[in-house]
Amino acid sequence: MAVIRDIIPAFELFQPTSIDDAIRLLEAHRDDYWVLAGGLDSMDWLKDRLRRPRSVIDLSRIPELVGVKDANGGVEIGAMTPLTDVVRHPLIRERFGLLLEAAELVASPQIRNQGTIGGNVSQDTRC
Repeated sequence: MAVIRDIIPAFELFQPTSIDDAIRLLEAHRDDYWVLAGGLDSMDWLKDRLRRPRSVIDLSRIPELVGVKDANGGVEIGAMTPLTDVVRHPLIRERFGLLLEAAELVASPQIRNQGTIGGNVSQDTRC
């Protein structure tokens, strides 16, 4: 008999609105948490019960984590910046062609609209 695991286990959801609040939550729940960035991969891991955190910390409401800025000749990209924003940003188009090409090659336009730099770079494996 097949086992259906399409139900995400219960967890406590936190949605901090500042970096300081997020850091406090990470410290308070350090033993069993999952950080949610864009959420594309996370939803599958939670649904398939590959990750079963007691707490999920959603970073989507922290405005400081979104955006592309010039950084002394380089570029600073916030962890919650969607890949579509990277592809469309004039600074990236003008000076960082390889990054533009790489971001354009990630999945489909729909996924690039939701997928974030932070969500694609790091995953916490604590839970």
